[in-house]
Amino acid sequence: MLRFLIIALMLFAVGPETVFAAAGTQVSYLAGPAFVRYENVDEWVAAEQGMPVTEGDELRTGEGGRLELLLPGGSLARVDQFSSFDMIALDPDLASFYLAAGDIYMQFAGGKRATMEVETPVAELRAGVGSTFGVWQDDDGESLQVRVVHGVISVTVAGRRWTVEPGQKLLVKGREVKIVPSDPPSAWEQWNDDRDQQGRSGR
Repeated sequence: MLRFLIIALMLFAVGPETVFAAAGTQVSYLAGPAFVRYENVDEWVAAEQGMPVTEGDELRTGEGGRLELLLPGGSLARVDQFSSFDMIALDPDLASFYLAAGDIYMQFAGGKRATMEVETPVAELRAGVGSTFGVWQDDDGESLQVRVVHGVISVTVAGRRWTVEPGQKLLVKGREVKIVPSDPPSAWEQWNDDRDQQGRSGR
């Protein structure tokens, strides 16, 4: 609650542009309904472009909602509609998140010894620097898909570790786990590919 009040006072005093520009992690793109619940605060608030988020905060998207988080060091996380995504750790050497359900797309640009971790009800993922990957977790906590675009992702399911490489997709359904070639991009995956292309062309 204290952090929420401090942010509100700063917004009133100096305006949102100044406060949001100073944030280490912030909402860099927003479309449709999306909400944030700050750590130790009961109320959900509507997400805004430029809004700061940090460890312990929870994010939710509704129908048609999408958001992008710009993380320290140039990494990013994109969250599709109907997703539940929590910020666990945002340290220089470790970026850690929890995906309860939904679709996310991650790009990791941390330091040489840095690691990105994503935990779901089904699996634990570890990614090294330069990795780009997507994760889908179903609402029932039984099925999972991990699609790798760049880098190598280590996925642990029921105590067994799997290595997923670019062009591959790991599928989990109940007790069955397998790695298969990636399908043609879905609408969500194509949107991410297009947004990446726009980012590269704008540099």
